Amino acid sequence: MKKLKLMVLLCVFISGAAFAGNATMSFKKYLAQKDELKNAVSLYEGSKYPEALLIFKKLSNKGNPVAQLYFAVCLDYGEGIEKNAARADKIYRAVLPGIAAFAGKGDDLSQLGFGLMLEKGKGTEKNMLEAVKWYQKAAVQGYAAAQYNLGVMYYNGRGVKKNYAEAVKWHRKAAIQGDATAQLSMGVMYTEGTGVEKNYAEALKWCRKAAEQGDAWGQLSMGVIYTEGTGVEKNDAEALKWYRKAAEQGNATAQSMLGRSYEFGKGVEQSYAEALRWYRKAADQGYALAQNDLGSLYASGTGVPQNYGEAMKWCRKAADQGDSQAEYNVGQMYQFGKGAAKDDAEALKWYRKAAAQGHPAALAILKKKGWYRTRPV
Repeated sequence: MKKLKLMVLLCVFISGAAFAGNATMSFKKYLAQKDELKNAVSLYEGSKYPEALLIFKKLSNKGNPVAQLYFAVCLDYGEGIEKNAARADKIYRAVLPGIAAFAGKGDDLSQLGFGLMLEKGKGTEKNMLEAVKWYQKAAVQGYAAAQYNLGVMYYNGRGVKKNYAEAVKWHRKAAIQGDATAQLSMGVMYTEGTGVEKNYAEALKWCRKAAEQGDAWGQLSMGVIYTEGTGVEKNDAEALKWYRKAAEQGNATAQSMLGRSYEFGKGVEQSYAEALRWYRKAADQGYALAQNDLGSLYASGTGVPQNYGEAMKWCRKAADQGDSQAEYNVGQMYQFGKGAAKDDAEALKWYRKAAAQGHPAALAILKKKGWYRTRPV
């Protein structure tokens, strides 16, 4: 998820104020706040964390357990506020009784929250069977987020027997209500033929619905569809349009794909400077493919002065994440002493890692027992 930063004063306000984690409220008072709470949840699900946090904080200090739960989630994952898992855990434990009580009274938001706590082991022991039960209760009330989560449980066989047809059923219900994540899931299942007949037209329809809502992963999926020509004519310019939309929202995969579009002039005039810029954005987020691509540009001196030290730095970051091409590149640089002292033992180690993943050039080197390529990367 894209992480948004609050203004300094807002951070101070939320982090520094007392938190009424132990306050309680009647179910009647909770219901009177529910419309405002639902608005905050919608803002949160749309990644509008600063706006959502203001409401969560306000309602939390009135003893609203669901608002307190969402506040804890924001703390736990650093969404709009500085990450503080220890503080989040204390809040989870404090709000569990209130969440469970309101879930038992039939409140769909509390049922979803209780399911999440049980699934993830937040404030309580993990219990997949119970998580499914509470997701089901909220899902049958028509709560799209719970329908999606229930579908995921069926898809993965968590707390319930794996059943792709049931996963499709619940994801479709959520998707029809406009849940972007469920819409994207429907697109993936139609693409793969999982739980439904493979249908690229349906896949495109659902991915487009998610993308047009501004969902970054939906936008990325549209870009991939047009790049690969999955059920449509290949169209690099259309792919570029969708990659850019997702990249500008901070999606690292889309940033990497946009970098490749610029590097190879796909749908846009070739620009190594732009390729470098987008690769770096994705690489700084820890995206392995972009880290390797960035390292390769430094190794070849493409768009930047050749710098094997930088090449090794970025390729090594990707290799440490298990990227086979990066593992091969690191092996090359150790073999030829580029960006590091020549070290055949290290080279062999990295070639073996790449070969274990089926990298053809690494496999060929191992078979030839020392017959290496002449180019370092």
